[in-house]
Amino acid sequence: MVGSVYQTYELIPHRLGQFSSIVYRHTFRNNEGYEFGDDYLLAAGLNLLLLEKLTLTGQFNYRYVVHDTFNSRLGFSGPDSQIITDRAVPTTGSTMLAFSPGITWNIRDGTAIYFNAQIPIVRDFNNNIAPDVGFLAGVTHVFNVKPR
Repeated sequence: MVGSVYQTYELIPHRLGQFSSIVYRHTFRNNEGYEFGDDYLLAAGLNLLLLEKLTLTGQFNYRYVVHDTFNSRLGFSGPDSQIITDRAVPTTGSTMLAFSPGITWNIRDGTAIYFNAQIPIVRDFNNNIAPDVGFLAGVTHVFNVKPR
């Protein structure tokens, strides 16, 4: 289950824009008694229209993932078995704060190409593999569908 809120405001109309978002993802326990940790995402940044077709973006991204939990039975069923409920998995969960600069070039009406980097500032991945600098590139197109 995912919920999100996105906000934007033009600080200088058609030149400088501000945006922010909050996303929450909740997971449910599976049939094996395992539940992945909930996920919180916060982002805030600015868009600057540098030239008519060129936009620069800078944003900060914060992500917090709660430890996974599990339910289990220790030993065989019977009087000597012990039931474990909501035990945290210590090597899961993470926290990361990153800065993401980006550039977007509008190549024609409705079509743009973009490139973003994500540079970690603070990372805590509980002794697991932690991401380094990441890159994202793509093409986007807006279809203008006219109602009949």
